[in-house]
Amino acid sequence: MLNQQNENPVPTDYQIRDQIDDTISQLKFYPDQYKTPILASGGWDGKLRAWNIGYQANNMNSAEIQSNLIFNTQLNDPVLSIAWRTSTPGLIAGCGDGSIHVVDLSTSQSTQIGKHESGAQGLCYIGENNANLLISGGWDSKLHIWDFRQQNPCFSYNLPKKVVSMSCTFPLMVVGMSDRILCYFNLQKLGQNFQPDITFESHLKYGTTVVTCFNEPNGYAIGSIEGRTAIKHVDLSKIPTLDTNKTLNFKDDFAFRCHRSGENNSQSEVYPVNSIAFNPIHGTFCTGGGDGTWLIWDKDSKTKLRPGATLNKSPITALEYSADGNLLAYANGYDWHKGYQFENSTKPEVRIHYLPDSEKKKKPKPIGNLGK
Repeated sequence: MLNQQNENPVPTDYQIRDQIDDTISQLKFYPDQYKTPILASGGWDGKLRAWNIGYQANNMNSAEIQSNLIFNTQLNDPVLSIAWRTSTPGLIAGCGDGSIHVVDLSTSQSTQIGKHESGAQGLCYIGENNANLLISGGWDSKLHIWDFRQQNPCFSYNLPKKVVSMSCTFPLMVVGMSDRILCYFNLQKLGQNFQPDITFESHLKYGTTVVTCFNEPNGYAIGSIEGRTAIKHVDLSKIPTLDTNKTLNFKDDFAFRCHRSGENNSQSEVYPVNSIAFNPIHGTFCTGGGDGTWLIWDKDSKTKLRPGATLNKSPITALEYSADGNLLAYANGYDWHKGYQFENSTKPEVRIHYLPDSEKKKKPKPIGNLGK
């Protein structure tokens, strides 16, 4: 167990100054570590934005960071999910009305490629083996595979519950659903049959908020509304089997408390884990919560590397690492966990944190314990 009361704000983190009108739902860096970082955002104001992020390291612990807004377009409904299309660079957006749009950044032209019956909550772009496919998951409890050359899905699958979160590290794709249901797919089997390898109940006792795959296709992290995160492993080469609790467990799996406060007194508060991101170079990861903190972890040594917090402790709603592993972008805004009466209590922002080696590299040997 870790006490989160001593997390300090990071006033030196760079703030993107362009006005953001409503809570950011997702942040995505363009996945090429050899290009200038491009950060995209989608949010409840229905806007897609993209910035060039330039940075110059001053020393081992800090950097000069600049941003330049290069793209800003308005869609007709809140943006729930975004993904980069890398075959012909562009942004893909899933919206609250179920529509899915592909946007050309150079022309700002938006093309609707398909639609769910309700919110398009998750997007996974598959560019491996020149596939150029998109998998979307919706509040209508459906998964669709889209070929960008046609208007109707190539394949569809009916899920038992609505999609809450999706993540993919090819060939592993994990889908988190309402009522604690999860499933995972081996995407190498797409040409044979589009169905999950297994559907099971979450290891965590309360509702799923986010799932994020490791950098390798051998596991994922899952967050819940109760301020807990679990590290879960997957072996795609084996037929999965459920335990007596109808969940899936490996010997190296573990769970830990993170976004909580005051656990040692009667004023204990529990906050949702809203976002989880893995450093694409170093494999460390960050969780962001409704308590306004972001926390960097090393899952292999089971240690916390760095705590950070928003200046006004407003909820973290999205996290993302740059492709070179040196920057952590985080968005803060209202996450609705306190109800509608606090709707206008938080001004949405996006900030960039530069990561020194101590905050991105794994520990050389196990020290400490994340807890249970």
